[in-house]
Amino acid sequence: MSSSKEIMSRVYLITIISSILVALIFSGQDFMFEPKSSEIFGKEIIVTSQIILSGLTSAIILTFLGLTFIEKGILLFKSKKKESKKKEMAVKK
Repeated sequence: MSSSKEIMSRVYLITIISSILVALIFSGQDFMFEPKSSEIFGKEIIVTSQIILSGLTSAIILTFLGLTFIEKGILLFKSKKKESKKKEMAVKK
């Protein structure tokens, strides 16, 4: 069975590769400099490059924070299981 470090490094790698693919898909030169307008729920929203970059930065930071908390939670539950097994073995003697 793979350790949690191997799994988390795979998750990080998949996140990096998917962000590169998204950047390649939306890599039009005028996309970052010209404001884009779209209509959502009947309201017109104008999106600029500053909004896109700050949203992307926030999404990346929140993703890595979430992955870190998940990793710490997994390690916490694994360490509790090991401690309980050691206590059971000590009681059996």
